[in-house]
Amino acid sequence: MKKISLYITLAIVSLVFGACSDGYEPWGNPQAYEEESPITIPGLKALEVPAQDLATVGTDVPVFTLSSKEAPEGFELKNARVELLPNDINLDGVTPTIIETSLDGKAATAAIQEAFIKYYGKRPVAHRFNAHVVVNAVKDGQAILIDAGNIMYTVTPNSPFIDEAYYLIGDMTGWNKEGAIKFVHSNKDVYEDPVFSVFVTTTAPNQTWKIATETNYKGELLATGKTGVLGTTKEGDTSMEGKLTTEGAGAGKLAEAGKYRITINMMTYTYKVEKLNFTEYLWMAGNANGWTHNDINVLHGPAFDGKYTGYMYLDNKGFKFSEQKGWASSVPNGKDYGENFSTDGGAGNIMMTEADGFYKVEVDLGALSYKLTPIKTIGIIGDATVNGWNGDIAMTYDNATRAWTAQHVVLKAGSIKFRANAAWDISWGGTDLNKLTTQNGANINVTAGTYTVKLTPSYDGNTKVELIAE
Repeated sequence: MKKISLYITLAIVSLVFGACSDGYEPWGNPQAYEEESPITIPGLKALEVPAQDLATVGTDVPVFTLSSKEAPEGFELKNARVELLPNDINLDGVTPTIIETSLDGKAATAAIQEAFIKYYGKRPVAHRFNAHVVVNAVKDGQAILIDAGNIMYTVTPNSPFIDEAYYLIGDMTGWNKEGAIKFVHSNKDVYEDPVFSVFVTTTAPNQTWKIATETNYKGELLATGKTGVLGTTKEGDTSMEGKLTTEGAGAGKLAEAGKYRITINMMTYTYKVEKLNFTEYLWMAGNANGWTHNDINVLHGPAFDGKYTGYMYLDNKGFKFSEQKGWASSVPNGKDYGENFSTDGGAGNIMMTEADGFYKVEVDLGALSYKLTPIKTIGIIGDATVNGWNGDIAMTYDNATRAWTAQHVVLKAGSIKFRANAAWDISWGGTDLNKLTTQNGANINVTAGTYTVKLTPSYDGNTKVELIAE
């Protein structure tokens, strides 16, 4: 013990004399010292603990243990902490996370969870950290930093099981794989974006439902267990939101026939059901297209929230929007929107004040409003063109065909995209030439040749391009 105390005493002497300066300082001012380099003390080392699963611990979790918690004579050990660096990833530019611990090596579980997510994300897979442990030895207001060494720390975060995909099954789908409706999801990791949604139409009341995991869909559809079928906590629950469970999963119930959106958050295992009062599509019929309901002048509202977007030519001689492909009188319960978005059969036409031209058209039926964004030009751009990615090949609009066209376009093997107004605010791309999108569509791969290029903009997923060899 005396030998250890000597180590620390020498360190304090070094600290005091190292902090001296030749300049005069009033004795009444408090002393302040820069942090010294840590020292090592024989017999005081950090020891590894078994791998930890944050889903099975309490508010505190073991990170390390000390070989000895007995302080040298006259000293007190305080302020233990650990510096965590991920061991399984490239450390270039990575800074350690410092977490306070108790002297018995326990840290707040929430702090370890936060550090894990910072480096590795939320997926519940064990990862290793390089853990550097330090502690202070304190005496008479002086603190010496003791380096207790490095250990490996293995931990698994507290995250639920989230499968890669989910499917709605129930009365409306036949309770089988063939009828199952897949939930829509972004292209992000499911632990970064745990939200999935699906649209379903029921034609009868009291339709029951459950949710099958991808694991079940590829195996036994109604298998139970942690990775098994999901349902409500009460059989026949008609609640529009609640908890999902795999333990004794009950069937939820859609009490009324209609269109619904079901959204699930698999990080919280919750669901929300919304009855939708809007159609998926709107058709524009007006003077600009001969008052016809065609397959091009269509707006899409994929969220069934009354918000629609499409691309089309309009003039100031009037138009209307319709919820069906045809006038309201042609189908049961049809609906047309005229002047001021009136659905009265005798309502006047919507008369825009903007100039005749091609527009991005956005309609909000909830707000009874619309917005027009002029598209004055559309051009071809890409490394397959003579201009590369630095300039556009101009296209010309023909209202008779509803298409933008460029002739005698010489392309080399490479890729192209289309963009509006020589900017990237609106651009089209994608891997399917019949389903181009403005939502970060992929570059379009082309082969070398001379082409007539014909782009027919419509709503996302309905925009088409033809590359006609000359």
